[in-house]
Amino acid sequence: MVQYQRVLSLDPITTKNIPNHSLKGKLANYRALEIDWNGIAYRLVYRIYDSPAPRRVDVLSFAEHDPAYERAIERRR
Repeated sequence: MVQYQRVLSLDPITTKNIPNHSLKGKLANYRALEIDWNGIAYRLVYRIYDSPAPRRVDVLSFAEHDPAYERAIERRR
């Protein structure tokens, strides 16, 4: 997890070539980092805030694919 925290702190949009994508629907304005480990698809769902400065990243959830999105929907602001 520390590796992903570092990547998000350096560049949360391009994520140093770790696959990621912007989300739609109830999670519009959020992004998901795609993490595949031992054949299991995980997602780290986060949102980038540019203002007020400095830029910051709020992580909503980290879990297997579907539960990660479900938890993020429950926790969004």
